[in-house]
Amino acid sequence: MIDNEKTAFAFTFGQEGDETVSLDPDDKGNWSLGEVGQGTLIGTKFGVSAPVLISWYQQNRLGTVTPSVMANLTQDVADAIIGTKFWNAMNCPNLPSGVDLSVNDHGFNAGNGVSVRLLQQIAGAAADGNCGRLTLAAVGAFSTVTYGQAHGFSRTALEAVQAALGLEADGYWGPLTQAAIMATPQGSALGLCAALYDAQLADYVSIGLPKYIHGWSNRCLARLKAAVALATTPTPSATSN
Repeated sequence: MIDNEKTAFAFTFGQEGDETVSLDPDDKGNWSLGEVGQGTLIGTKFGVSAPVLISWYQQNRLGTVTPSVMANLTQDVADAIIGTKFWNAMNCPNLPSGVDLSVNDHGFNAGNGVSVRLLQQIAGAAADGNCGRLTLAAVGAFSTVTYGQAHGFSRTALEAVQAALGLEADGYWGPLTQAAIMATPQGSALGLCAALYDAQLADYVSIGLPKYIHGWSNRCLARLKAAVALATTPTPSATSN
């Protein structure tokens, strides 16, 4: 497991909480058919929803998922699920540092297709929910300054980027911030992390579930801070010379 994978998984499972099984009947992820009141109330553990665990069991021919199976889910299996069905499925190993964590955690929380489409919309790729060659090319060509001039960033997103660059975190999209972004190799990754925060938060708000929006908003902000920290962390190859 590479360092970014470890960091991304630790962040996600840290956000999901302890080993307690969630049986909230208002959460569609706790139901076997993925809709409130539809199927069996199986629950969620380590953030692994009932439909995701069912899909994993079907894929690996492991049998039927029951509430007892969910209750006995281990961290090792949860690691395998997030690695296969989210991290690898969304091509996170080929995304820039920080962007990988952001896309992975949002996909785990909101669905792969949703997370990848937001990335594609920001990068200017066709929003088909598949993070393939064309999407990676668009991500590689992304310009934070060009995007910022055209669309802007929220104050919260800019403050996180400015803090990561050692600037005064005033949330102002001014020449000093733009120059600092252009001067760092991580400039495009930081811009993508900022834009993803804005898009992911807007997506949460659009769902319209007041019961969950406070927790989602807090997770979105924590995700932004973790992503920009990872984006600006030197890689082993950069520190070995």
